[in-house]
Amino acid sequence: MSTPPTSAASATLPPRSAVSYGIAFTLMLAGLALAGYALDAVFSVDSVNEVPDVVLLTEPAELAARSAEAAGTYATGSQPGDRVITVTADGRISFRALGTKDVFANNSDTFQLARQDRKFCLLTAGSGLVEIANPDTLVYCRDTYRRTQ
Repeated sequence: MSTPPTSAASATLPPRSAVSYGIAFTLMLAGLALAGYALDAVFSVDSVNEVPDVVLLTEPAELAARSAEAAGTYATGSQPGDRVITVTADGRISFRALGTKDVFANNSDTFQLARQDRKFCLLTAGSGLVEIANPDTLVYCRDTYRRTQ
């Protein structure tokens, strides 16, 4: 009987074992788990899109007191380009920028008094939510407005 010829390359490679197959299979599973985790993080945006609970105030005495307390003029500063919010007790709110006559920078809206996370706020019909941080401070679009009048 003759033995089959062996090449020099096949003579230097160790035989495949169950251990090397196990390591390859484990790495493949770890890669799939990591890819699944990444895909879950990419497509799970529910918490980002959650709208905070806003509860409208309905008690007449509280509405009157909070409306009178919120009424006034608030500004981010006094320089041209600074923004001003004017709140009236009858449910109107106006937004304007100092030193501009731009129609888009100057607009008005209506609001309802509400509570969000135990804080009072003004829920406008089309301009978003204006937080009442304290009686002399409003927060709108992460900008702080201080009472001027």
